[in-house]
Amino acid sequence: MKYQFRYSDGRGTVSTSTTEYLTVSDTSVQLRLTQRVVDDLLVIEKTVSTGTGPRGRTRNTVTSSPPMVGDPASRVCGGRTWTIPSVTMSTTASPGAASQVRTDPGTGRVIAVRRAVTVPAGTVETVHYEKTFSGPHGRVVLEFWRSVTDGVSVKYTYRAAGVVATQVLTAIR
Repeated sequence: MKYQFRYSDGRGTVSTSTTEYLTVSDTSVQLRLTQRVVDDLLVIEKTVSTGTGPRGRTRNTVTSSPPMVGDPASRVCGGRTWTIPSVTMSTTASPGAASQVRTDPGTGRVIAVRRAVTVPAGTVETVHYEKTFSGPHGRVVLEFWRSVTDGVSVKYTYRAAGVVATQVLTAIR
């Protein structure tokens, strides 16, 4: 399955991206996400991506400590709220790069379940929710419309300090 997106912001930036789920081979990227569902919320422990680039094989690992509270799971109800604690994100990448960052704390809120949203790829029934973070750089609001059918985000907005950016699904192949 191939998903195509268009991203735009208030500064005139427009870009497109494609996410394609492939079988694993020497020339494709495999993404492994270690997560669990706790109280109808996805909790992400580790993300490992591997692939082949211009310099050979690559492997990137991102670990959250404690595990990061993410998005609502499939059985979530409208009006649900949750707390998103600050976590330390540790990244190691081949060849040899490493970094660590502390995330800002936040909250999440389900706005609606089974809300239809129309994007260039069509009309999709979604879970509509937002996550709000506050920290040293100010307030950041992330708003998602995630497909009920397959879990992919079909629309996403980012709002912070006078910046508004939007990504929409433009095609599924």
